[in-house]
Amino acid sequence: MYAFELFSGLYSECGFSAAEAAAKILENNLYGMDLDERMEAVCAFSLLMKAAMYDKGILSRQIWLNFTVIRDSDGLEIPDSLKAILGEELYTKAMSLISDFRFADEAGCLIKPEGFDYADFVLSLEGLSAKEGLSEADIEVIRRLIDLAKQAAALSRKHSVVATNPPYSNKPSKRLKGFLLKKYKAYAGDLFSAVMKRSFDFCEKGGCCAFLTPYVWLFIATHEQLRKDIISSKTLESLLLFEYSAFADATVPLCAFALKNESEDRQTVFIGLDAFRGGMEIQEKYLLDALKAADCPYKYIRDTRSFASLPYSSFAFWADDRLLQAFKLPKRIVDIAAPRQGLATGDNSRYVRYWHEVCFEDIGQNFGSLREFLLSGKKYMPYNKGGSFCRWYGNQDRVLRIDAPYFEELKNRGNRLPSRQLYGRECISWSKVTSGDFSMRYIPQGFAFDVAGCSIFAESDLWCLLAFSNSVVMQSLLHVMSKTLNYEVGAVKSIPYKELSGELKQQAEALAKESVAAAKEEWDRYEQSRDFVCNPLVKLAKKKRNS
Repeated sequence: MYAFELFSGLYSECGFSAAEAAAKILENNLYGMDLDERMEAVCAFSLLMKAAMYDKGILSRQIWLNFTVIRDSDGLEIPDSLKAILGEELYTKAMSLISDFRFADEAGCLIKPEGFDYADFVLSLEGLSAKEGLSEADIEVIRRLIDLAKQAAALSRKHSVVATNPPYSNKPSKRLKGFLLKKYKAYAGDLFSAVMKRSFDFCEKGGCCAFLTPYVWLFIATHEQLRKDIISSKTLESLLLFEYSAFADATVPLCAFALKNESEDRQTVFIGLDAFRGGMEIQEKYLLDALKAADCPYKYIRDTRSFASLPYSSFAFWADDRLLQAFKLPKRIVDIAAPRQGLATGDNSRYVRYWHEVCFEDIGQNFGSLREFLLSGKKYMPYNKGGSFCRWYGNQDRVLRIDAPYFEELKNRGNRLPSRQLYGRECISWSKVTSGDFSMRYIPQGFAFDVAGCSIFAESDLWCLLAFSNSVVMQSLLHVMSKTLNYEVGAVKSIPYKELSGELKQQAEALAKESVAAAKEEWDRYEQSRDFVCNPLVKLAKKKRNS
């Protein structure tokens, strides 16, 4: 509707009356497509009612809307009788269309037709359908082929402006996932990413694309190729980052942005509204303030080409220039340590327990490797399963059933025991998902680790890494890599790191060990700890009695 009004204004500037413009807009300027036939009816009704506001007589005239319902070719076969009538050339083109649209009921606009002169093909088929002697079945096949050719033409058309709110799904059907991996492998992490890539094809060179999408494409590793495409061959004009609850119907982290379909030497305006809680009225207020103000703390002017130097080409427009400079350091955490994602059992109710739910004698403690544990005959291995915010020490209340028969099961289910060679080794660990700040803690020898209890293993810098990971600097650097509540292994391992030496290293290690000792003392005061001996209040009461 908004586009209709814009075009109406443009036609008015060119001397057309509002009534004259209404029909021209519908017939020449607005195009759309969908998988759902009902959307065609909704679109037609809405646009015609809008046009009737400018030209009441338009409802009595026949107006053709440029809306395409994409239908699949499932069940369409060309009988031998029709094959002979079509001839080799038309038959080959027909089979190409049938093949292209075999999966259209799910792939929709993602389909890229093979490409030929569809208008000429349609004319040829219309001529054949007028011949005498064709059966009703043959005529129906020709009709469906004509429809496929028309939608292929629509999918091959270029437009000056492409605007869409693409579907979001990182868990498509098995069939659609296979299609994405085959046709859009670098963009298969989420359906919206593949649709964005396809939308660039719909847009003519120098044209404009506008999207409303989840904002995760700005920084997570899954969408790295999409960001690289934009940096190298597009010009991001502006981007607006919304707060989680900006849209009343759904709590989804979204961004709206427009880009030009060619590369230009120009900077981008980014406006971050994610700090302002509230609906669209609040978002609009702060947006207008940012547009009016010459100096606004949540408005950023950035050259997207500068993001190419960041890990995964993250679009960290909100980051301070000094933090961005830190990523030019030669070393990353991954260069001096081994960050790893752990085990996903596939059935925690079968394999995972709190330590106090099982016989204490069945828990194998302090084994330095999985092999040592299996040889011990114990049933349960201490299990680092992430947990809530906890720095330095703690969240050690789970055990994993991984004795010989269960070990054989786990080798073939879940994610199949990744990094099992590291089970039992001393490490530091963080919770992958948290509602608070990043927190790293020490995990002593003897633990297996979960997919939610990501871990770092290091030969010599473990304690310095622990100290650094719980610093405000680490939190700030992680914020450059991601704005979500997930701290992925990929983000952590990409953090720049400068090794300490001499007295500085000794001081950092001493402070980390002192902090771990204090946190362990606190953890062991309560029954959640396997090393719990006595409640501190009971100790205090005994001390008073004995004094």
